[in-house]
Amino acid sequence: MRPELIDWRTGIPFLDRLVLPSYFTMLALAFAVGFILTRRHARATGQNVERMTDLAVYVVIFSIIGARLAHVLFDGMLADYVHVCLAPHRVSAVGLEHVTCITDEQCRIGALQYVCDLASGHCHPGRDCLAVFRAWQGGLTYYGGLILAFAFAYTYVKRHRLKWGPIMDLYGFLLPLGLTFGRMGCFLNGCCFGRPTTMPWAARFPAGSLASWEQFGNGQLASRNLPSLPAHPTQIYSALANLAIFFIVYLLVRPNKRYHGQMFVVFLTLYAVARFLIEFLRADQRGGLGLLSTSQIISLGMLVLAAVIHYFMESHHVSKAGRLPSARA
Repeated sequence: MRPELIDWRTGIPFLDRLVLPSYFTMLALAFAVGFILTRRHARATGQNVERMTDLAVYVVIFSIIGARLAHVLFDGMLADYVHVCLAPHRVSAVGLEHVTCITDEQCRIGALQYVCDLASGHCHPGRDCLAVFRAWQGGLTYYGGLILAFAFAYTYVKRHRLKWGPIMDLYGFLLPLGLTFGRMGCFLNGCCFGRPTTMPWAARFPAGSLASWEQFGNGQLASRNLPSLPAHPTQIYSALANLAIFFIVYLLVRPNKRYHGQMFVVFLTLYAVARFLIEFLRADQRGGLGLLSTSQIISLGMLVLAAVIHYFMESHHVSKAGRLPSARA
């Protein structure tokens, strides 16, 4: 775990520290690779390179907005963001739920300083009405980004009369590759962690990490200042699953596809299945309904969507021979 890849004391006035958060650095790397591959794919398929580049920029913007909205609305965080602005004392400090305090110093975890409410003796965050916008501090739900970016991309493609099938194929291999970088960022950041396990490849997160706070709050650790119990590295599971999906889509599906858009359909299907299964091993706080998390419920919807897209694209674009002559592009 390394939440900050670089934390450099510059000694420069007005720029005392140069900090590069691990998660957003990995996202930036994923987006940079995505832009390069987008332009290359556009040239190979005869698409308008500039239009495709513009689309990639918009997809990045709307994916971040959608991911943040989904986190706020569907992960059970809306009330906390409202309260941290209007009534901070109603929000519990993560990892300090069982701490009784009489001074602010007792509400410190690593570099995080919370406030002690003397009336209740509980720790809570300080007032911050802009917390909901601070996505770089964590709190992005991927499916929200996928849904909003997909909706925008569809309207953009229709408006500029681009070829929808090849664009879907492009994102069929770009998305799992980008998610591989993103999940490695999650591992470095310490979020999206798994349940305790005795598996030999289990990851143990340092004291003050989200995993140790969660385990202390659940009574699994004697102190919040202890490293976490060995836990499933679900971030690595997700990264490996997405990397495998990328190779399947790019190396197996791309040269043998029956219709344009099939690469996206295969990605969506495999990702939904992998996400549904890995969710059972996660232990971080997130919304849900009954025994299923929000992401698992959306995964089921994504499987239905993949089937609908497959039926529509194949029925409208497959030739009588069952294969597109130009499908290798």
